[in-house]
Amino acid sequence: MTSQAVNKTGSGWPRRNSHGTGLTEMNKLQTNQSMTLNRTINLYPLTNYTFGTKEPLFEKDPSVPARFQRMRDEFDKIGMRRSVEGVLLVHEHGLPHVLLLQLGTTFFKLPGGELSAGEDEVDGLKRLLTETLGRQDGVKQDWIVEDTIGNWWRPNFEPPQYPYIPPHITKPKEHKRLFLVQLHEKALFAVPKNYKLVAAPLFELYDNSQGYGPIISSLPQALCRFNFIYIPACSCSSSAYHPNMSIVNIYIHDENIYNVEKKPPEKPPKPPLYHSRFEHQVRQETKSCKDAHRTMGFSKIPLPGPADFLRKNCGPRHRATKSAPVRLCTGHKPPIPKPHEPSPCQVLKVVDFRKENIKKVVAANPKKPRPRYADTRKGDFHDLEKSGLMPIYMCQPKFGKVPQYLTRRKKDLAAQKDRLIEDRAQQQPRCSYILQEERVELLKGLKKNWEKLQQEYQSLPLLTDTVPKMIRKAKLENNLKQLEKDILTIENNPYIYLYDDDQKDA
Repeated sequence: MTSQAVNKTGSGWPRRNSHGTGLTEMNKLQTNQSMTLNRTINLYPLTNYTFGTKEPLFEKDPSVPARFQRMRDEFDKIGMRRSVEGVLLVHEHGLPHVLLLQLGTTFFKLPGGELSAGEDEVDGLKRLLTETLGRQDGVKQDWIVEDTIGNWWRPNFEPPQYPYIPPHITKPKEHKRLFLVQLHEKALFAVPKNYKLVAAPLFELYDNSQGYGPIISSLPQALCRFNFIYIPACSCSSSAYHPNMSIVNIYIHDENIYNVEKKPPEKPPKPPLYHSRFEHQVRQETKSCKDAHRTMGFSKIPLPGPADFLRKNCGPRHRATKSAPVRLCTGHKPPIPKPHEPSPCQVLKVVDFRKENIKKVVAANPKKPRPRYADTRKGDFHDLEKSGLMPIYMCQPKFGKVPQYLTRRKKDLAAQKDRLIEDRAQQQPRCSYILQEERVELLKGLKKNWEKLQQEYQSLPLLTDTVPKMIRKAKLENNLKQLEKDILTIENNPYIYLYDDDQKDA
C-alpha cells in the first residue's frame, strides 16, 4: 500500500502542477513510494506513561437522534461534516495495544471529534487530542501526526459508515479520517472523569466488530503495513506531573483491557452520629425543672363547707405568682432577624386576596331573597314569616303523621297482590309433562305409522305417468320425512312438555 504526497487541503490526492509534470515530480513520487515501503513506528511500553484525571467532557448531543438532527441542520448550512480521530499505540507483553476511550460498559471510541468549518485536519486533530487527553498544568503537549491510515464515509443520516463511497451516493454526509499518532517516550495524559482509558491489544480488535464497531475492528488490517519497533522500558527516567492532579497508572489499575470487569460499587462509610456539645447541660436542666413539679402539694386555703358555697363577688381573690421562664440553653439564641429579612423558619406565601375573593363569590350559591309583603301602595315592606300570613304546618294535629290516602293506597296494593297470588294458584299450568310410558307409546305409534306409510310407498307403481300418481307419491314422501323428523326429535329429547294452544290463547 503506497502513500502519496499530502497537499495542504488534506484530501489525500497529489496536487498536479499547472505547468505540466516533469522529471522532478516523478523523482518525488518515487522517493515517497520508497519511503512508505518500510515505515517504522516506535512503540513504547505502557508503563512509561502516567495518566491523571480532569473535569468530565460531555458530548454535544444528549442522544443519537439529536446528533443526526444536528448533522442534518449543519449539512444544510455548511455541507459535509469532517471529523478526525487519532490512533495512539503502546506495547505491553510484547504486543501492540491501542489506547481507547471507554464510555459506560460497552461503548469504545478513538480520541478525536468534529472539525470546524475551514479548519485543517492535522491542526484540528491536535486541538481535539489536547482537549481530550491534554494536560491541565499549562505544559504544552506536542502531538506527532505520522500518516493517514483510513477514510470512512457516512452516506446517509444513519449510523452505518463505509470505507468507500457507494456508487449511488453523490453527497456523503460525513467524512472521517484516521491518523496514526507517534507518542513520545514519556508523557502525561489527563483523562476526563466520565471516560475510562483502556489499552486493547490488536488481536482483541481483529474481526470483532460486535464489541468495538467496524472502524476500530479494522485497525489491525490498517496497521499491518507498518513495522513496529518495541522499545524496552527505562526505569531511570521519570515523568513530570502536576501536584494537584490525581495520578492514575493505567498498568496498575483496572483500565487495562485484560481487567475490564464489572465490580460492585463500594458502600460509602456511614457518617458518625451527631452529638451536641450542650447535650449534658440540656439533660441536667430538664431533670431539675421536672423535680419541682412531681406533686401538686396541699391546698393553702381550707376548703369551705357545703353551706358556704361561693356567691358572686365574694371569696378571696388570688393572683398567680409569676415565675421566671425556664430556659434550657441560655446565651445561645439565634440572632434576631432584620426587619426587611424574613425569618429562616417562616415561609412567606404570596396570596392575591382579590382573586381568591372573586373565586369564592363566583363559586358560592346565590343568596335567596327574604320573603316580604307590602301592605300599602307606597311599598311598606314587612317580613312575611313573622306576620302570621303564612301557614305554619307544625302546629296542626296532622303534622308528622302519615296521610290517610297513603294508608288506603297501601291497603289497595296489598289486596291486589293477594288477588294475583290466588288467581295464579287457581290457574292450571300451560304445559304438561309427558311421562316416560306415554313417550314410549308415542314413539311406538309413530314407528308403526312410518312402517305403514313405507309399505304403501313401496307398493306404488314404478311408472308415474299421471298427475294423480305424482301427487300421491310426493304426499307420501312428505309424510315419511315428517315422521322421521318427529321420531328423531322424541328419541333425542327424553323430557318433553306439551303446551295447550287453546289455553295459551285464552
